Amino acid sequence: MFTKLVASGSDRKRSWGMGATTVSVLVHSAVLAGAVYATIKPPEEEEVEELVEFAEVEEEPPPPPEEAPPPDMPPPQGFQELIPPITPPAFIPVDQALPPVSAADFSGIGVSQGIAAGVKPIETSAPVDTTQNYEVAVLESVPRLANERQVTDVIQQLYPRYLLEARIGGTVQVQFVIQADGTVDQTSVKIISSTHPQFATAAEEAIGRFRFTPGRYKGQNVKVLVTMPISWQPRS
Repeated sequence: MFTKLVASGSDRKRSWGMGATTVSVLVHSAVLAGAVYATIKPPEEEEVEELVEFAEVEEEPPPPPEEAPPPDMPPPQGFQELIPPITPPAFIPVDQALPPVSAADFSGIGVSQGIAAGVKPIETSAPVDTTQNYEVAVLESVPRLANERQVTDVIQQLYPRYLLEARIGGTVQVQFVIQADGTVDQTSVKIISSTHPQFATAAEEAIGRFRFTPGRYKGQNVKVLVTMPISWQPRS
């Protein structure tokens, strides 16, 4: 009565199920592979905007123009000489009225006592005032006692008698003017200090016997104001 058995029907269903299983495995394999690939591939990096800063650059100033070379100067035709004094002065006066000194005039080239331009030397100092009493510090040559032996004898002759007998010595500071001929201007004698009045009187008398070599300033004999001690000491 039944043309098909139940068993035969079950076999057909089994063969379909195996094919479906194969397709299902393949689909799952593809999905799994896609998941694995997704985990391996790094995510795309986001683009970062680069910050660009602008700075103002100052233009360098143009180089200064080149200076023109100095014109060729002719060689010096003369020169001045510097002659130091025998005794250097303690003070050198400064005359603001004198013209400035040119280094070219001291080149040592050309004729002595000339200048670089070859013309007459410029007057570098005022004329000597013969009425002035000069200080020792500004002189080219200072006065020196010329009759020392005679002065020694005069001082012993004028030694105050009772001071000599008491063997009392002393010193007198005297200021005076030595004239251009080396003699002492007796009217200029001034006692600055004295250890005894009688020594002061003897000094005023003795100073008139002193003779000096003249003081010289700018090549001329001049009057010189000096201060010097006169000493008395009893001989042993």
